[in-house]
Amino acid sequence: MNSLKSLDSSKCASINPIDEDLKFPHQVIDDFFNAFQLQQARAELWQWLVAALENESGDYYNEKSKKNLIAFYETLESLVEAAWMIDQNRKSKKQS
Repeated sequence: MNSLKSLDSSKCASINPIDEDLKFPHQVIDDFFNAFQLQQARAELWQWLVAALENESGDYYNEKSKKNLIAFYETLESLVEAAWMIDQNRKSKKQS
């Protein structure tokens, strides 16, 4: 897994930990995977990455920002996969 310590977080919006969805994190995961299959989520993330890297007038014009974006993509993909595993484990326990 790549480290995101070098990412410039100054462009990121702050996350409100009291957001309504965050009170029910398992429901958020469940809703996500009811809307998107794992392979579809991976494909969407890949399309975002490609679109961002191909846009020469965007924020990812230099090597450092491109590397940061790729590291973020890889880490986000791992997060989606981990959430999928959590979702699958919860569903299999409910069926038992």
